[in-house]
Amino acid sequence: MKEYVYNSYDITLESEGKSENPKGSELESHFMANINGRSHKLTNLSLLHLILSYPLAALLVVPRIMYQAWVLAYKKRLKVYQRPNPTRGMQQISGTIVRKKMTSFDKIAVKLTLQHLKVQCDIYSTSMSLHLPDSTIINIPNKTNESTASPIVLHFPSFQFFRTFVLDGEHIARAISVAFIRGDFVCTSSDLSKFISVLKQSETKSEQFCQLGGWVKAIRNWLNNEAIRSPFEKHKFAYMDHDWTLEEIAILGSEAAETKLEEWLFKKIADFVWDPLRIQERIIEYAIDWQKGVFGMDLVSFQTDADSIIGDFSDDVPHEKREKLRFRELIKYCHI
Repeated sequence: MKEYVYNSYDITLESEGKSENPKGSELESHFMANINGRSHKLTNLSLLHLILSYPLAALLVVPRIMYQAWVLAYKKRLKVYQRPNPTRGMQQISGTIVRKKMTSFDKIAVKLTLQHLKVQCDIYSTSMSLHLPDSTIINIPNKTNESTASPIVLHFPSFQFFRTFVLDGEHIARAISVAFIRGDFVCTSSDLSKFISVLKQSETKSEQFCQLGGWVKAIRNWLNNEAIRSPFEKHKFAYMDHDWTLEEIAILGSEAAETKLEEWLFKKIADFVWDPLRIQERIIEYAIDWQKGVFGMDLVSFQTDADSIIGDFSDDVPHEKREKLRFRELIKYCHI
C-alpha cells in the first residue's frame, strides 16, 4: 500500500486500484486517461523480444517527445503555452488544477520573512495584513500600535515571494523587484508605495551578528549572479538579519542546489521557450529601455486608482507583457 499526494489530499491507493477519500471529503475528477494495448503470450521468444527491445524503447522516449514538439511548433504552428503555476493558490488566476504544499524551505522562508517584516513594521510604526496562498491571513501589528492608518495588504498567489526574499536576503532591492515583476505578490498601488517605504533601511535598526552568516552569504553568492545588479539599488533597503542554525543552513544549501540544477536542466532541454530564470537580466533590459525612453511602446496605457489591485494577470496573458506592465507600475514608486 502506497500513499500519494493529490489535490492537497493524502490518498491511499489500494491494490484494487480504488482510491480512498480521507475524512469523508470529496475529490473532484479533473482528468481521466485510459491506456490500451495488445496482449501477447508469455513465451521464450516473446520474452527475448521484450528484453532486446525494451532498452531501445526507453532510449527513444526523449527523441520522440522532441519530435512531437517540433511537429507542433513548426509544422502545425502552435504557439508555446507555459504550464500553469502549480504553486499559485488564487484559483481565479492560477489556471492550474492543484496547488503544491509548502516544502521545508517554504516554511523557513515564511518564518524568516515574517520576522524581518515585523522588525520593519515596528521601526516605521505601521502594520501589515498578508494573505497567503493557502487562504491564511497573517496580521503583523507594530510594537507600539501608534499608527491609526490602515494596514498594508499584500496578496501572495504562491510562496515564491518568501523564497526569493530569503535566497537574496542581502540584496532586498533585487529580491523585491524580481518578486513583484514576476508576480509573486500583488497589492494596490497605494500599498505598493507604502510597502517599499517600509522595507527601506533605518538608522535605528541595529545589526545582528550571526556566527554562521558567512556560510549563508556564500550560498547566496553562489546562487545569485553578483554581476547582475538591480537598477533599484540606489534605494537603501534593510537587509535580512537572522541568527541561522545549522539545520536552516543545510535546507538553504539544498534549496540553492536544487535551483541551480533546475536552471541547468532548463537551459539544456527547454532553452527554446520563455526562460523564467532570466528575469534579472530582463529587468536590466527594461530599465535600459526606460532610460532611453523606448520602454513599453507596444503596451496599452490604463489608469488605476489607489484601491485597484495591480500586477494581477491570468496565465493566458503573455509573460513578457505581464512583466513589462508590472515593471511600469513598480518604477512609479521605486525610481531608477
